[in-house]
Amino acid sequence: ATVINGMRTSAANVTLDGVNIQDNFIRNNALDFMPIRPTIEQISEMTIAVGNAASSVGGGAAQVTLSTRSG
Repeated sequence: ATVINGMRTSAANVTLDGVNIQDNFIRNNALDFMPIRPTIEQISEMTIAVGNAASSVGGGAAQVTLSTRSG
């Protein structure tokens, strides 16, 4: 299982362009099981924030924010 900063996998939040892309029903392995899995060609920026993240990125102790390319 993928772990960020030693926390449980259910403590992480993954968003793509501001929308949560995790399966919130099955939060068992939240970082490895995502119904929407973008390819590397679709992503222009990836940010991982742990600790004191802004309230704009949602809930969770670790925030993984993905941004797609424009156009």
